[in-house]
Amino acid sequence: MEKRLEAGWLQRIVRSVLVWGSVGLLVWVPFLYAAIRRGRGSDWGRSRRSPSASA
Repeated sequence: MEKRLEAGWLQRIVRSVLVWGSVGLLVWVPFLYAAIRRGRGSDWGRSRRSPSASA
């Protein structure tokens, strides 16, 4: 049997950052898709029919 080396602290930190970064990107995918479908990729916070725009 082969002997496996224990991961060092730096490797554990890098792995954690990669995992959390991937999860964070996956969370944004539905919002990005919705913004592109509405045709307002640069405007994330305002609705299409805001009261101030019609005044």
